[in-house]
Parts: sequence; structure tokens; C-alpha cells
Amino acid sequence: MKLRKQLIKIFLMVFIFWDKELQTKLRWTLNAISLPQLLKRVVLYYVKRPKEFKYNLSLCMCVKDEAKYIQEWIEYYLIQGVDHFYIYNNNGTDNTQEIIQKYIDKGIVSWITYPGPDKQIEIYNHAVNNFKWETRWLGFVDIDEFIVPLKHSDLKELMKDYEDFNQLRIHWIIYGSSGHKEERKGLVIERFTQHQAGVGKLTKSILNPRACLYANVHAGLVLGKSVDEYKRVYKEEETPASADIVRMNHYVIKSWEEYSRKKNRGRADLNCGTLTDAFFIAHDLNDIDEPELMQKYVAQIYERLAQ
Repeated sequence: MKLRKQLIKIFLMVFIFWDKELQTKLRWTLNAISLPQLLKRVVLYYVKRPKEFKYNLSLCMCVKDEAKYIQEWIEYYLIQGVDHFYIYNNNGTDNTQEIIQKYIDKGIVSWITYPGPDKQIEIYNHAVNNFKWETRWLGFVDIDEFIVPLKHSDLKELMKDYEDFNQLRIHWIIYGSSGHKEERKGLVIERFTQHQAGVGKLTKSILNPRACLYANVHAGLVLGKSVDEYKRVYKEEETPASADIVRMNHYVIKSWEEYSRKKNRGRADLNCGTLTDAFFIAHDLNDIDEPELMQKYVAQIYERLAQ
């Protein structure tokens, strides 16, 4: 076994020498982690190839005082075929844990306390490093983000089409306030139906965590290929934004009342900047009204919550 590992290391060194794209990825990663850590991740990716996993599709999210929204979010993704959730409590003080305790008790949610400022990227990498051997796919999704498959029955079926790749990058569609100043009763996906015209350039991703060298907010740096919905190799600033097969509805502001609370809580990733009134105005995009898209999920979520 030791000889085999040594031979693999030698092979990797030669492979890296010839692979210019991989060299670029490794240089970028060295800005975030040490060389020994990097080499360990590369070696393990090629050496350790498990065929079975505890979970097929899992999501990772960091939360802070999201009791109002978290049950809708979990139920939506359970409908979409997600098996497990790694939810990190980042300085939250409300009753979020109490509300989702039943999911924790059933083993659907892993609740992890992770305090400190500016921790989103650190949390994502903690999830990659600690849970990559128990889930086939790992997605990084915020509580205001709902991935919507447009050609498949759910996300579980969607990901079967991307088995040959290590990361699927999904483009945002920004939802505005739908003209709501005050918070109203109802689900998020029920109350806000108006969104931007076109497709946002930014993405979120579902990736193979064993191939991930470093996880960032919008995508991971992975070995192998990252692709868009059309299986085009994803290149920053080159790959055209599209949302024909799958999209991510981003309910980033909601009503003005809800945004004001969000603004006062602060952000988990300070690199994204502080929230301002100008941010609300810039993201209050209500060009297209599309209430029918999410209606079937609204009915299903209400039914599940009633049970």
C-alpha cells in the first residue's frame, strides 16, 4: 500500500507538470491552504474512490436567526430529493434550532454551531473537509435561494445527468419585492413572484466534495470539469448565462420590512460588503411576473407542514 501511494504521488507530480489547467487551479488554491494540505486532497481524490455513500445529495448552509424561513426551505428541498442538510448556526440567537429539532432528531439535519464573524467561506470548507466521504453531491445554498429544475422531476433526477462532471454551476434569477413594503403571511415562494428579465451572471454550485480543493461563496475550485446546465466547461466571464434546464430563484431582498431586519443582522461573508438601502433598490427587480412556476411547490409544502 505504501509503495502504491508513492507511485501515485510520482504520477501526480508528472501529471501536474504537463497539465497547465491543473497548475492554474493549484496556484489559486495555494493562496488559501498550505501545500501539504493541497497535495493530500489531490492524492486522496485519485486514490480513495468510494462507490457508496450515506447520502446522495446534501446541502450546506450557514444561518443566523432564520426561524421564519427555515422550515419552508427544508421542506422545499426535501420535495426536490435532497437527502441531508448540514446547517451551521453562525451567531444565531433565535429559536431556529427549536423549529427544526424534529429534522435533527430524524437525522435529516446535522446542526453545527460555528460562531465568529465572516465565516461563510470557512464553513463551506469545513463541510467539504468533514463530510466529503458521506455524500455523493454537496450543494452550497443560502436560505433565500431555491434551485428549480425545469426539465426534470427534481434535483435528484437532474444530477443523474451530470455524473461525468465534478461541479454543476447554476445561474441566479433575482426576485424583487413584488411591490411589498410590509411582510405578509405566506411562503416566500408564494409571496414573491416577480423577477428580473434575463439571467444573472452569478452562480451557485452543486459539486463533488472529494474533488473540491477549495470552496468559495459562488463556486468551488475542483479537480476535473465544472460545467453549466448545457454541460459546457465553465469559464469565468466567457460562459454565457442561461437558465433553461435549471435555475436558482434568489429571493435576496423580499419585502422592505424583511430586508431591514436582514440588513441589521449583517452578512456571513464580509467580502460581499455591508447591506445598504442602495442594495435593496438595485435588487428590487420586478420585470416579469411568473406566479405559476412555484405554485405546485407551494401546495406541496403546505400539505407537508400540515402533516
